Amino acid sequence: MQRRNTKNKKLILDVFEGKHTLTVQEICQLLPEIEMSTVYRNVERFVVDGVLREVCTHPNITAYEYAKDIHDHFVCDNCHAIDEIHIRRGSIKKTLPNGAIMQDGGVVVHGMCKECIKD
Repeated sequence: MQRRNTKNKKLILDVFEGKHTLTVQEICQLLPEIEMSTVYRNVERFVVDGVLREVCTHPNITAYEYAKDIHDHFVCDNCHAIDEIHIRRGSIKKTLPNGAIMQDGGVVVHGMCKECIKD
């Protein structure tokens, strides 16, 4: 279905340029002129349309990123920084339970980043 292009949609997508992942709250902080309900509605449509994808890096927190390429994430459990990492899919497939198949999606690895380890 063809969706209308609006100024708000463009602003929301533009905020992802140069960013890795953003929550709806972070988008709203960057775009205070747009109502939170408008941000939620448009982000949900972008997910349905395959423009953005959900990234669940912490319990009860959903972030979003461009869906152009599937990759993995490293999350620092101390400062909550999120970095893009790449894990070879062949390595993951070998560790799956017998008979299981892997679907597209990223892996989230938790730990501590080098900055938090220094402290």
